[in-house]
Amino acid sequence: MTKKIPIRQQVQNLASDTAAVISGVVAGNGIFVSEQEQWNRWSICKSCEFLENTKCSKCGCFMEVKTQLAAVECPIGKWKKVNNGQVPPCDDCSAT
Repeated sequence: MTKKIPIRQQVQNLASDTAAVISGVVAGNGIFVSEQEQWNRWSICKSCEFLENTKCSKCGCFMEVKTQLAAVECPIGKWKKVNNGQVPPCDDCSAT
């Protein structure tokens, strides 16, 4: 079992992701990724050693939700944020 993330850190991570989503909307980007991109992200998460049930032990987020949001990225870089429907290349993406 991996180390638990303190509630305070989980709240900070949630606030940071929320701010990223709001900034993305203000910049004219969408809130959600495409269904295909969400599926790609979730597939990566499901095979990740840090996923416990549906929660990431690195950021404390529920990844079935986080993988749907365009302006956020994997806490360990396995998938990147999306701007205006464009997905930047990622260093360690294994599903596409």
